[in-house]
Amino acid sequence: MKEKARFSIAFENCVEYKEELWFVSLGDTWLCKMSKKTYIAEKVCAIPHTEQIMYEYDVASAGNGKIIIMPLMKKIIFSYDIDNHKFEEFDWNEAETYVAEKEPYKVNFRSAVKKENSTWIMPQSARCIIEYDHLKNKITEYTDWFHIFDGYQLEANELFGKGILVKESLWLPCLQLNAIVEFNTHTKKGKLHFIGENDRRYTAIAYSKDCFWIIDNQKQVLTGWTPETGIVTNINAFPDEYEADDSDKNTLFNIFYMQPILNNYILLLPSHSNQFLLVDLKKQTISAVLKKRRGESYISAIWLNDSELLCLSHKSNRCILFSLKDRTFTEKEVYVDIEISSEPLFVKHGNMSLQNYIDYVKKLEHAKIQNRNQCGSIIYNKIKEGQKY
Repeated sequence: MKEKARFSIAFENCVEYKEELWFVSLGDTWLCKMSKKTYIAEKVCAIPHTEQIMYEYDVASAGNGKIIIMPLMKKIIFSYDIDNHKFEEFDWNEAETYVAEKEPYKVNFRSAVKKENSTWIMPQSARCIIEYDHLKNKITEYTDWFHIFDGYQLEANELFGKGILVKESLWLPCLQLNAIVEFNTHTKKGKLHFIGENDRRYTAIAYSKDCFWIIDNQKQVLTGWTPETGIVTNINAFPDEYEADDSDKNTLFNIFYMQPILNNYILLLPSHSNQFLLVDLKKQTISAVLKKRRGESYISAIWLNDSELLCLSHKSNRCILFSLKDRTFTEKEVYVDIEISSEPLFVKHGNMSLQNYIDYVKKLEHAKIQNRNQCGSIIYNKIKEGQKY
């Protein structure tokens, strides 16, 4: 007999297509979709050639009936045809020169934007920017711009934070230099803009009212830079209750994502820090607006409509819904319904290790588990769901 069970599901990023949110599930690397109203997800299909581990792929964009999937620790870009339920693969040439698979959790690409008929995939550790043309159904990779780093000593991985699109250019914060990168999508040229002292390092970027805002976690300074005038403004009045998740205030990625709201404000999402922060650009003040749950990490957000921003944690199924109308934060949880056997699983023997029990479960004919290697993770997550923080 079959019945449906509800499981929590986590993801790092999502894209919208026809009132549904599409994402890649963490842990088992399935392409999924969910309702914006119910937060109940559906597993659509497994992404090909995966090991079903963390940080293999993520969604890049949606449009023209397709979901574009970018490689985090892998080397293939996928286009998924929603109507025909088919994947198409695209290899990028520079993949063979990069060592992401030898460096756990050092990812190739971390952000993407859709501009007209192109999706631009931006690097975190890769040395190229990739354009997927939705009309021609092909990819083009650009590497010449990376020569702007000639003469600088860079470590192999973690070069950039998440990038953004402003007008005709992609902008990426540099994790190893006191600079941000400008890549013009028309000329395909790159340029370095140095901002602040030599020891500054930038992890997140946002744009509001002709001004770029970048954050330096090492110095807890939010810096504004206006390209037309060259004026630099520093806001360093972080609230007393703000701190890193551990005792080291210089932890990289304390804040890895910033979202402009209401023209005069920027919401700072906590990655390895403890507070959601709201920056008043007019008053140049920073306020703590919501304490993050322990163990969560928020590194992306998506507008559900003109007044609701959904902040995503890639450590659990919890999301934070921020309402612009009343300035409130509401916790949401994402679940997926999966068909399982209703027959009880038990062992008549006495002492048995967890691994032996999992091996036993695998052999049972009625144990139709989609990803059997994740048995331990499912058990752990169910125990964790019962904990109260």
